[in-house]
Amino acid sequence: MAIRMLPYSAIECIGSMLVLILSIISMTIAISSEEFTNDIGFLVTAVLCFLIALIHFVNLVIHIRRWNNGHHHLNPPGVYEYTNYGSER
Repeated sequence: MAIRMLPYSAIECIGSMLVLILSIISMTIAISSEEFTNDIGFLVTAVLCFLIALIHFVNLVIHIRRWNNGHHHLNPPGVYEYTNYGSER
């Protein structure tokens, strides 16, 4: 029920942050494994994890801007949802 109340940009931001965190963790594990084994495969894996993290960071920035623009246009400053007809003088 709570997910239905969130806009698509908010859900996308949460997913991008989760994948970004997991990609950074995977990258650090791959780098530390490469230092112990001197295997080039772990270094390639670390570079791929870095590229995935970079892509999701850009996705996060784009959807934060969309989410912010969506909230800004819903309630612009100075516009009220109701009118007070008694104080129009």
